[in-house]
Amino acid sequence: MNRKVPSGVSDSSGQIERFLTTDAMCRILACSRTTLWRQVRAGHCVQPVQLSPGRVGFPESEVREYIRQLMDGRGEKLAGATA
Repeated sequence: MNRKVPSGVSDSSGQIERFLTTDAMCRILACSRTTLWRQVRAGHCVQPVQLSPGRVGFPESEVREYIRQLMDGRGEKLAGATA
């Protein structure tokens, strides 16, 4: 489930990747820790990266893309409901 952090990790813009904590993910997604990990295990959410023993982080660039996809899907659902 957890990916190892490759050295020199950077996002598509060449910037060093930032990682979000589990608590930050819960705040962003407005869900509990249990729900977040249930979504991760089911493959419906960004997969965490192992930062150190007992510590994981969620790549910020992947979280942004995940939220963008959620919002795009929301727009499609709303458009379908009004059609």
